[in-house]
Amino acid sequence: MTNTAKTAIAYQYQPTTFKITRKDKVIQAIAQPTKGRADSKIKVYGKVYTLKEINIHTPSEHRLDGNKYDVELQLKHKSADNKNFIISIFVKQGEKNQAVGDLTTVVSKLENGKTAMMKSAISTLGLIPENGDMYRYEGSFTTPATTEGVSWLIYQTPVTMSKQQIQDLQKNLNNNNRPIQKLNNRTIFSN
Repeated sequence: MTNTAKTAIAYQYQPTTFKITRKDKVIQAIAQPTKGRADSKIKVYGKVYTLKEINIHTPSEHRLDGNKYDVELQLKHKSADNKNFIISIFVKQGEKNQAVGDLTTVVSKLENGKTAMMKSAISTLGLIPENGDMYRYEGSFTTPATTEGVSWLIYQTPVTMSKQQIQDLQKNLNNNNRPIQKLNNRTIFSN
């Protein structure tokens, strides 16, 4: 079921540096505090969530009109009362994405079981599509233990990355997506 409801979201994103870890086909980009700079945050319906990490899936875990995308970036946020909010962004091949800094290069060179620091920051606000159409639903994490109680917001408009950037991500991650799950009576909101 799909309902139309406007999602009130405000971005308070800062350029953010990440520590990247790889375990098999799972990449975690953990946000690192930067001296003199506030953490990246969002405010959704008045509740503040702090950006904690970015997960990368190739191909996408969500579908739009039945179609999958080359990459899905999942920006994981947590509130002071431990509520989880994930913003999902589809990626398709096109122009090089300057907002991701050296993320794709670091991921492509990262050996299993290793950790590396990014040299350049990700312009997290630059990852948000200009067209604000989105879907929202209550679901679960997509990686074990797939715990429920996660609010999801999926942008309908993809951002672009160059062919090389996408290939850099696919090198160590290809097919690390969770299969599509049944809705199980969830309501999907759109605006």
